[in-house]
Amino acid sequence: MDGSFLKNINQVNEDYVISNTIWKEIGKTMEKSRQRIPLEFGRPPRDIFKHFNGFKAKEWSDWITIYSMPMLKNKLSNL
Repeated sequence: MDGSFLKNINQVNEDYVISNTIWKEIGKTMEKSRQRIPLEFGRPPRDIFKHFNGFKAKEWSDWITIYSMPMLKNKLSNL
C-alpha cells in the first residue's frame, strides 16, 4: 500500500487505495483549475497532495461536495 493518506490503518480495501502518483496528478489538476474557477465560488482549490495537512474544514467540505467526484472518476476500480 502506498497511499500516504491511509497511514497506520490495518484493514484497507485495496480497491480504494489511491497511489501517491494519482494524488499528485489530482493535486496538479486542482492547482491548474484555480485560474478557471470564478471567485464567486469562493476560495479556489489548493493542491490536495501538497496541502492536505493544512486544509481547513471548508476546503475538505469543498473537496467532498464539489471536487472529489470529477477528480476521482476512473481513479477507483469500483466507480
